[in-house]
Parts: sequence; structure tokens; C-alpha cells
Amino acid sequence: MLSNEAYKYMENLQYKVKNLTTQVRAFKSGEKYQALTDYYGNCLACKDREIHKQKLELAETRTQYIDVRNNWQEVHEDMEKEHSRELAKKERSNKALWRQLVKKQDENDGLRQKLQTTKEHYYQALIELEEEKGKVMKLKAQINRDYETSGIPSSMKPNRKKITNNREKTGRKPGGLPGHEGHRRKQHEPTSTVTIPVPDKLWHPDYKETGRIITKQLVDIQINLAVTERVTPEFRDMATGQRLHADFPEGLVNEVTYGGGVKALAFLIKNHCNVSVLKTSDLLYVLTMGKLRLSAGMINNLAKDFSKRTQAEQKKAFADMLLAPTMYTDFTTARVNGKNHAVLVCANDTHVIYLAKENKGHKGIEGTPVEAYQGILVHDHDKTFC
Repeated sequence: MLSNEAYKYMENLQYKVKNLTTQVRAFKSGEKYQALTDYYGNCLACKDREIHKQKLELAETRTQYIDVRNNWQEVHEDMEKEHSRELAKKERSNKALWRQLVKKQDENDGLRQKLQTTKEHYYQALIELEEEKGKVMKLKAQINRDYETSGIPSSMKPNRKKITNNREKTGRKPGGLPGHEGHRRKQHEPTSTVTIPVPDKLWHPDYKETGRIITKQLVDIQINLAVTERVTPEFRDMATGQRLHADFPEGLVNEVTYGGGVKALAFLIKNHCNVSVLKTSDLLYVLTMGKLRLSAGMINNLAKDFSKRTQAEQKKAFADMLLAPTMYTDFTTARVNGKNHAVLVCANDTHVIYLAKENKGHKGIEGTPVEAYQGILVHDHDKTFC
């Protein structure tokens, strides 16, 4: 007797044998083979139809691509031709503008030369006018002289008024009294000494030297324009084409550089003497006999340059102001471009600082020694600012 598990196993094997027998019989008869052949034939036919469709779409796409490329080439050629025409037009216009510019530059050079000549005539006329004004003032002073303004005796003035003398007579002679040391003009260190030759008549035995040397000084002032020109040859690097030359001293950047003496004089005339920019330029032009003409922009920038170069001194003055036991402050007004602006003045025994501010009051002291000074003065008890 077979066990239950063996029976099930035998039954499973019988089913498999029956199934395989059926499949073998189908293949022997050709039915299964024919069914497989028909199935795969249909699949191949479907794939052939899809391939044919894809080929047709690819051919159509290629045709469209060729049409687009041809159209793009035609448009590109048209745009290139149009661009060439525009470039040619612009080039012709540039050449015409260049010719006009050269012509205008020539005219400008001529006008500049005429302007320079006119300026020279103008300044010469100003000089002559000043000379004539001086002559007129001198003549007016000569005409208006009388016994009150000159050494002319009062008896020579007609219709004169009688001058009463209320002083008590002392009996002393007029003029300097004996023993009074006269007030002489201060002598200066001579820059040159000229010895006057002794006349031949004084070498006679009747005359004898006293040992005293008499000196008289002629004090005058001269303003000379000192121009130091530094030159150096230029070289070219044959490999790179770079231009080279020796280094110039520090500060010589432009073709013409003004020295510290010129800048200091212009700065003092404009700021310390309160002279306008144009008059400062005119004064230096006249003093140098028409050789030096400073521009208004250069003179205006002197104050900014001076402020920039004195930052250390300004900071030291600021610190000294804060360390001082007392500081005096006040606001005043100044006109800047036709508008009123506030000027804060901070001073102690050694320094004075002027600060331009747009407002007075609390806004005006922001960022100034006054605000910092108030920050230092703190009450010991309630810790409030004074």
C-alpha cells in the first residue's frame, strides 16, 4: 500500500506526463508550430508597419529641416548684407563727423589763440588802468593837500580857519629832546653788499678816517618764476613693444606740476586774505609778468588738498580740545552758494576749530568736539550727561 504523500506525488507526475504528451502530440501534428508561426508573423508585420511609419516621419522631418535651413541661410545672408550696408553707412558718417571734428578743432585752436591774445590785451589794459588809477589818486592827493594833511604851512591856505593852541608852553625846543633815542627802521640781513668807492679827494692828507662805516640798505622784494624741467630719454622694448624711461621724482605725475610755494601762496591769498578765486589767479598772473596762470579749479581744490594733508594735525587738535579743562563754543553763519549755513567754532587756549554744519543746536554738534566733550563730562551720582 502506498502512503498518502506517495499517492499525491504519483498523481502529480501523471498530470505532468499527460500535459507533456498533449504538447508533444500538438507539435507532432504541426498545429502548435503553425500557431506560433502565425503569431510571430503578425508581430513582425506590425513592427514592419511601425518601421515604415517611422521612416516616412523621418523623411518628412528631414525635408522640413532642409527647408528651415535654407530659409535660415537666406535670412542670414539678407541680415549680413543689411549689416554690411549699415556698417558702410556708419563708416561714411564717422568719416564725415571726423572731418567736422578736425575742422572744429582747427577753428577752436584759432579761437583759443584769439582768446589768449584778447586776455593778454585785457590784462595789459587792466595793468595800465591800475597805473592810471594810481596816478589819479596821486594827483588827487596832491590837489587836496593842505596844512592838515601835509607839511604845507597853514598860512599858504586861503580862507583858512584859525587853529587854537591850548597847550601850555614848556620852554623846550620842538623836536626830539636830548637823550631821546630815535625810532629807526629795522635793518635786515643783506643778501648782497655793494661797496661805494671812496672819492679821490678824500684820500688827501687833510682828511682822516674816523673808523666808522656808514651803511644804508635798500629793501625790495622780487617774485621770480622758478621752473625746473626734468628730462629723460625714452626706450622701447623690442620684444613686447613697451615704452620705458627712468623714474621721475615723487609727485611729478603730470606734464606740469605746481610746487608747494605756488600752492601755499595761492592758498594764503584766497583763504587767509579772503580774495576771490579769479582775483587770486589774476594777482599771480600780474606778479609773474603774465607767465603763471592758475585755473579756478586748481585754486578751489587747494583747501580740500590742505584738509586732506593735515588730517593728523586735525586729529591732534581734536584730541587736545577734549583734554582741555574748558572749551568755548559758538555758532556763526556763513553764505555758501547763496544759502545760509552754520559754522561751529570750538576753541580753547591753544586751538581753534571751525566746523561747517547745515544746522544749529543738537544736530549741529553731532560728530564734533562738543558732542564728544559732553560724553566725557558724566555726573558721578546720577550718571547723566551735563
